[in-house]
Parts: sequence; structure tokens; C-alpha cells
Amino acid sequence: MFKSEADACRDNNAHPRFSKAILTVECKFYVDATVGVGHGRSFLGLINDIQNGERYFVATRASNSVSKLFSKHNKEYELGLSPLSPDLETRLRGSFEKAFRDFKSEFA
Repeated sequence: MFKSEADACRDNNAHPRFSKAILTVECKFYVDATVGVGHGRSFLGLINDIQNGERYFVATRASNSVSKLFSKHNKEYELGLSPLSPDLETRLRGSFEKAFRDFKSEFA
């Protein structure tokens, strides 16, 4: 988001407007529980409200049903994120860097 939006949020002790977001990420940290299709459907509902920017779902557990759901709807996600899988982290970080690069290019 722009500095002016961030300053307004700090000054007014308010959350940023989702319409001003460059990147939004819903993260699920599960060690023993599973990420179910309900989580995926909730995310799809949430991103209907957040129309701007890149929108990602990230979880520490892999899930075939959630992968299929997001693939079917052409949504951005990374499942099974772990220090034991640095390639997934690198891929996700690259996606985030691209979002910021594109934002900077558009408004530079």
C-alpha cells in the first residue's frame, strides 16, 4: 500500500482498507490438524471481498482436496510449506517479490 494509506492507519489506529492492499495472504499453521476443503472454501469467500492485489492461501500442511479446489478456481496457494521444503519457500517468496516489483513499476 502507499505510504499515505499506512500513515492514515497508524494515525487512526485502524486496519488498512482491503482495496488498498498489494498482497494479502491467509496463513494456516497446522502441525497435527489437516487443512480441509472448508478452509479453502472460506478463503474463496474471503477473496470475493478482497478484489485488489495478489491473494494467497498458505499452509504448513499439504491437502489434495484444497489443491484441487484452488487449481479448479485458478487461485494462488502454497501448501506443505516447511523448513524441510526450501524450494516451496523460494517459489512463494518469488511470487511475493513479483507482486511488489509489479506494484513498484506501475507507480514509479
